[in-house]
Amino acid sequence: MFNRCSTFVVTAFTVVTIGLSLLTTGCGSDDAGGLAITGLSQIPSASGLLKGNAATSASLFTIDGQGIRAGLSLQQVIGTPPNLVDLDWDATALSQSDPDQIFWNGLVSTINGAGTATNDQAQKFWGQVDGGPAGQGGCYMAQSVGESVSRILSSSGSQCYMKEMSKNNPTFLTQGADTKIVRVNVTGQGDERPDMGVYIRVYGSNSTEGSAGYAVDLYFCNDGADKPDSYETIRSVTGSGVLTLKSYQNRVENEGTQVGVETITAYLTQDANGNVIFDPTKSRSAISHHTGSWGKFKGQIEIDGANQIIARRFNSYSFTDHNAASVTGNDYNYSMAAFDATVGLSDLKFTEGAFVGWNTSSGGNDHNYNGQMEFQTDHYVNTSSGSFNDNITAYINGNATAAFQADSFFSETSLSSTEVAAIIEANDCSATISAELDMDFSSSEVQAMQQVCEGERYDNYNLCRNDDVAAAENIVWRDGGL
Repeated sequence: MFNRCSTFVVTAFTVVTIGLSLLTTGCGSDDAGGLAITGLSQIPSASGLLKGNAATSASLFTIDGQGIRAGLSLQQVIGTPPNLVDLDWDATALSQSDPDQIFWNGLVSTINGAGTATNDQAQKFWGQVDGGPAGQGGCYMAQSVGESVSRILSSSGSQCYMKEMSKNNPTFLTQGADTKIVRVNVTGQGDERPDMGVYIRVYGSNSTEGSAGYAVDLYFCNDGADKPDSYETIRSVTGSGVLTLKSYQNRVENEGTQVGVETITAYLTQDANGNVIFDPTKSRSAISHHTGSWGKFKGQIEIDGANQIIARRFNSYSFTDHNAASVTGNDYNYSMAAFDATVGLSDLKFTEGAFVGWNTSSGGNDHNYNGQMEFQTDHYVNTSSGSFNDNITAYINGNATAAFQADSFFSETSLSSTEVAAIIEANDCSATISAELDMDFSSSEVQAMQQVCEGERYDNYNLCRNDDVAAAENIVWRDGGL
């Protein structure tokens, strides 16, 4: 269902009107003559954030400080890269869906099969050999984007379900002159998830929040709870087309307390068919930040109208090394990539990119790595010269560790449960409502809704550090080093 980052099924629902009629329609004035959002059904899926600009061929990066300026030519890309979401370690070995083939050109299986690694293989494993595979550095570049967007998609699932419900009740979440609160009574989710009330506050055009455009809050209260544990906001500014989506989570689950914050900032426009979409000709960004008993994750993507992405990613990790010792560490990654996508996440593919990483480890194997990659026939190849490497060199500015330490994005990698909880718990689980809907999750009537809202995901958070990669990495450290 909504917000719970899971595979819920929303079913038939009953509407009960209390006081304010849901048939009230209206919206703020379109004073700039631009796009005016009047209901949640018009807000596009977060996956569309990655839709490319068809009118612009992916160009290349040069860097000015931490920004992009155009002017250099692309490197030579041969063949069609795979879609990011199709990469899977369970795929047929060395196929075009096998990460080992795509990023390491089969080197992971070669090292694991031999049980040893030469120094040359170690260099190629990290992606440090000109003409060799992109390696782990190139893999992390791809995962940085996929994981950031996937966490945002998971948290925005509630908005998707509300949009699907709005198709059967077009005025149910339409903005009127006055603010209204609708409660959705969710039942039938099974023993693992309690019944809950989802409160949806649609700000009226006469309110401060709603006067600038369409504004909605959603918050989630388990039955019997005094305070919510999740909260989302949607703000669309009439005329300018600016859309801001935010999500906050502070929940106790099987893995312990999970704290998360996501933000999307973008522009909206209409396509040739009148559908509201993220404007692919303008810049848009997304930030995802999570802390839990499993560790920490923070990711950011910045996309421009020339089909270019800058991605930053931090994550903490733990594993058992070749000496059977427990190792903890942190990965810092900064990358730039040219991409192609006609739909969004579902067909996102990288043509080329550049990356730099800094890895710190309790095992004492701290190291930096950087490189440039481009797709060549059946895998990504490291190219140690060219415009992308010039950009990375400019970012590093002589010291990769110092560059990450100076980058404000990486300065704060923890989330305060207290601060996030205060934002969420400012909402009232006993608020007076205007109407309510009953939703029974045990029904199979709207299985199609689940396909829409849960079907597009990128869940391969271990794309670059699964068991096979970890085993090969242990051998590399033992035999080849850096």
